[in-house]
Amino acid sequence: MKRILQHWDLSRVVLIALFVAVGVFLFRKNISYPIALLLGCDALGAVFFFLWTLSSRAAFSFSGASLTVLVLALLDRMKSHYYKEKLMTPDFAVALDPGNFGTLLHYPLAGAGILGSLVLSVVILFWFWKRSGLSGTKTRLAALCGAVGCAAAAFLLVSMNEANWLRTLPKGQGVVVNLLMSAREAKVPNPADEFQGNTRAFLDAAAGLPAGKALPAGARKPDVILMLQESTTDPRIYELKDGWQLPDLSVFDDRTAEKASGPLRVHTFGGGTWISEFSALTGLDPDDFRSAKNSVFYTVVGRVRNSIFREFSRNGYETIVLTSFNPSAYHSGEAYRALGVDRIVRPQDFGYPASRTENIWTIRTADMLGYARRLLDEPHEKPRFVYMLTMREHGPYDQKGSLYDVIRGHAGTDAEAVALSAYYEKLADSGEAFSEFYRYVGDRKKPTVFLRFGDHQPGIHWNRYRIPYPNPAFVTFWSLRDNLPGRSESPEIMDISFLGGLAAERAGLSLSPFYEANVAMRRLCNGKLADCPKADILYGYRSRIYSELRDFE
Repeated sequence: MKRILQHWDLSRVVLIALFVAVGVFLFRKNISYPIALLLGCDALGAVFFFLWTLSSRAAFSFSGASLTVLVLALLDRMKSHYYKEKLMTPDFAVALDPGNFGTLLHYPLAGAGILGSLVLSVVILFWFWKRSGLSGTKTRLAALCGAVGCAAAAFLLVSMNEANWLRTLPKGQGVVVNLLMSAREAKVPNPADEFQGNTRAFLDAAAGLPAGKALPAGARKPDVILMLQESTTDPRIYELKDGWQLPDLSVFDDRTAEKASGPLRVHTFGGGTWISEFSALTGLDPDDFRSAKNSVFYTVVGRVRNSIFREFSRNGYETIVLTSFNPSAYHSGEAYRALGVDRIVRPQDFGYPASRTENIWTIRTADMLGYARRLLDEPHEKPRFVYMLTMREHGPYDQKGSLYDVIRGHAGTDAEAVALSAYYEKLADSGEAFSEFYRYVGDRKKPTVFLRFGDHQPGIHWNRYRIPYPNPAFVTFWSLRDNLPGRSESPEIMDISFLGGLAAERAGLSLSPFYEANVAMRRLCNGKLADCPKADILYGYRSRIYSELRDFE
């Protein structure tokens, strides 16, 4: 044994460990998907030979290539854990934006894991740099040929299998193949290339719908508030032991002035607020942009022709965003301006004690509702459309709430009980403020519409649900309140992409062709979009907005 330990020094042990780890990862993850396995091996080989060409150090190069694959696998696993999405190349533009660094601090375990893996990688690479022998010129030339060969093989595989990979989205197959394929799509795919012609089924069905009711000439236009409620869903959708249910929550149960409500289909989980914002503000499905889905606020909004801001502006409204975040965060300010908003206001404009550059994570929802009232109550000549975001409901959920002792007996684990009790407490905190705001809307002399929705579920990683919908982790809520006559329909489940059209329709706007199509699609498929069972109408709708109306250019 002593001789073996003397012969197999630490460097060889680490190399063998890296070889086994990468081999297990590539084969275990991709054995049922040969293209991913081949691409993984090609990518590993390309990085290995490229590093060898530059450094002349074989052991250093292999460790560098192996660590690259393993760190990417760790990042992919973290994204899947927190967001239930796979890692794609456009994600790096979001993660490396300095405006988002403050957000990353709210995931300390993820940050510690990433930092730890990077530090360990640097230590290992330095170790092998000092201990690797230098290769000759001929060997380096052979390594260069190997790098070019592996890269060419990878490029060929990507080109030949892109269409098949696209059909597997949004889950994809393996981190290496996902990154290589999505890098090829960095230019942002135009949905018009996929959805062309065949709009007849949609247009014929839409023609049979009753005409919408626009406000008569000279009628008083309502003020409208569209409120994104951060990380919010009714927690009673979660299944607990023995059929036990959480106590009532006035934030969901108070029906004052409510005209319609129901479950909402969203396209992100546990984070990625901008993805839900994109859907609500543009009326588009972010999944239509494939691997660019997670970077829509960076790569897509500047090329979208229609938005709810422009729709209200066209009808004589002043459009305002009310947010507690610095507009530099996740490119939001640039995105809002690209979509046509008139101005952005923040709590600091009303005297909230915080720096102008600060992201206000802990501001109470009651305060945000108070600022919304001030925007509506101050004199204004034009009617106002206010898009606002709350933040109080955001994590972390690591402090025991007052119901912890009760929930503990009905949750699966102690961690679940802590998270759910903390989340329930955050929602309950805003109940009285919402009830007061509902009464304000109902009693206001001027016509007023208040539409609120949850952008995604909280990241408490619950996986047991009481609701009968597919992909229940991607379901939140919406609720419409106003002081207008009549009610609005409540579909069985509504896609978030229809929220803007619903607000515009309820306000009695004169709708543009895009929002006419948006409203018609909502009615034709009872609120469903991507999961609409009428495939010909769904295809026709997408062809209508992307190919005929050219909403994305």
